[in-house]
Amino acid sequence: MRVLISSVERLRLALREHQMLTLPALKRIAGTTAAMSVFRKLESLGSLTSYSHRRRFYTPAEVAAFDERGLWEANDSRGQRDCEVGFARI
Repeated sequence: MRVLISSVERLRLALREHQMLTLPALKRIAGTTAAMSVFRKLESLGSLTSYSHRRRFYTPAEVAAFDERGLWEANDSRGQRDCEVGFARI
C-alpha cells in the first residue's frame, strides 16, 4: 500500500535534511508553482527567512542555533563557493 505524504510534511522533511532552501526549490518540493501556497505552508512550520541574500533562503526554526545576539549564520555550500547565510531571531 502506498503512503501519501502531505506537501507540508515533504517541506518539513526537506528543510530538515538540507537545513535551508530557496523558494524555487520549495515550490518544486511542494508540487506547486504558487509562491503564496508555499508561504502559507512555511508559516505553519514556523520557518525563518534569511536577512542576508535578499531573504532568499528559508529554514525551520528548530535547526537554527542562535548566538547571544540572536543571530545564526548557516553555511551554504551547495554552490561553487561557500558563503554564510544569516538568520535572525525576531
